[in-house]
Amino acid sequence: MGRIGYSPTGTTTVSLLGYFGPEQAGSGNKRKGAEIMVLTKLGPKTALWIEGDVGSEDGLLNGGTDKASWAGIGTWLVQALSPTTNLALLGGEVNDKDGVRTRGIFGFSANSGLEFGNLTATLDLKGTPSVLIRPDIRMDFADQAVFDTSKSQVSFALGTSFLF
Repeated sequence: MGRIGYSPTGTTTVSLLGYFGPEQAGSGNKRKGAEIMVLTKLGPKTALWIEGDVGSEDGLLNGGTDKASWAGIGTWLVQALSPTTNLALLGGEVNDKDGVRTRGIFGFSANSGLEFGNLTATLDLKGTPSVLIRPDIRMDFADQAVFDTSKSQVSFALGTSFLF
């Protein structure tokens, strides 16, 4: 695994990450992947992150003779509304076209390929220096009915972090 970062300007950072090697001990299957992440400050109170990932692994399809692949993209836009409040808007999508990253895990049923994503709005509320409260609303979607009997779901969450 390797990672390199570059800051072409005082407001933008680009990171590249790559990996290659067997995923499991005793397996000859090689997994490889790459990620690019770009962070740019759009102003004194606004930041934008964009991340793209691709990956593949040999020997996972057709009785071990073919390669499986997957890709994803995510975007975060964060706006400081006040010294104690931030708004974050997030979106992402994953294309697991061969179903190897989502088959029967994370609550997904067995599938031969799945495309899924989400849109989220989150507030960061820091009323005191040691407590962070994060309410959010999230819309998940998929090209198959993986959320009980639906292709989408809406959820609400409330997180609390104690900072030391």
